[in-house]
Amino acid sequence: MGHGLLGDGLDARREEPRTTLPIGRAVVPADAAALAVHIMTNRALTGASYDIDDGRQLVG
Repeated sequence: MGHGLLGDGLDARREEPRTTLPIGRAVVPADAAALAVHIMTNRALTGASYDIDDGRQLVG
């Protein structure tokens, strides 16, 4: 989405996760894909749940 759709504060909103989230960036689709591959290939996992939330649970 461009500046015209999201407004003038777009760059600041893109920078915010780098300074406030524990992983220092926003989650991207490749992060979800990596978790899916991990779950499918690790036969020792049972009954687990995973949150892909940029570490937001840790900050609040």
